[in-house]
Amino acid sequence: MKKIITIGSAIIWTIIIFSFSIQNGEESGSLSLGITDYLHQYLILVLPNLSVETLHIIIRKSAHVIEYAILGYLYARVWNLIRIPYWIFPIAGLVISLLDETIQMYSVNRGPSLVDALFFDLSGFLLCGIITLIVLKNKLKNLTSL
Repeated sequence: MKKIITIGSAIIWTIIIFSFSIQNGEESGSLSLGITDYLHQYLILVLPNLSVETLHIIIRKSAHVIEYAILGYLYARVWNLIRIPYWIFPIAGLVISLLDETIQMYSVNRGPSLVDALFFDLSGFLLCGIITLIVLKNKLKNLTSL
């Protein structure tokens, strides 16, 4: 049951990420702009020179890192559970991020970005995924030494 939930969670999150890429440019932009407008009304109090445009870019790029950090965590759990060789882990993150950006080629008013795939997506995946793999490996090592 644990395997099904772990693998299922990773697959579902991958589908969620791909579903964001299927959105057309207007839908995607309005979602992130709504979040931006909400946060801007409070952040402007402490950062009076912060423009909505700058914050919107920060929100959009942060979303890439966060969604892929979650994905990295979930895939690291899968890797640990079914013992896939670690060297394949970054390749999986790269393939998923490139597929994600490729999907955007077919969405109206969207386009792929290698910067998003290689810098924001892959860095979030690897950062959280590698930390998770290290923690899980140490946890397993500590359990076997008891």
